[in-house]
Amino acid sequence: IATTVFLLTFVLPRFTTLFAGKEALLPLPTKMLLGISAFLRDFWYLVIGTVVGTFTTTDPDAGDSYTYSLVTGIGSADNASFTILGNQLLTAEVFDFETRNTYSIRVRTTDQGGLTFERVFIIHVLRVLSSSQPQQE
Repeated sequence: IATTVFLLTFVLPRFTTLFAGKEALLPLPTKMLLGISAFLRDFWYLVIGTVVGTFTTTDPDAGDSYTYSLVTGIGSADNASFTILGNQLLTAEVFDFETRNTYSIRVRTTDQGGLTFERVFIIHVLRVLSSSQPQQE
């Protein structure tokens, strides 16, 4: 998978200038590969599984390890849009700034002794202009 992503995001874009202006002459599979390559290069942050952030916990018990989980309760409306792997918050869907740019999740941290603390987080999706998008005034 890593090799395919590397080829689509770093190698194939170098051929884009070679194919510029010849789109009508290119076979459909080539056009599709160029489109996928442009999407991955310009919108890599929209891919499912992207790391949104990392959780840390401050505890008086030095050396404790912690687990993190999405839990139901006030502020958990958008938990299904995310997943937690270890201490990292990851996307579980593709985000579109134009459709929606704010999400609310509720996270619980649990220490080795079973003590818990919960907090609501508001996640803001930022609009990032790609190299192929013109800037609007």
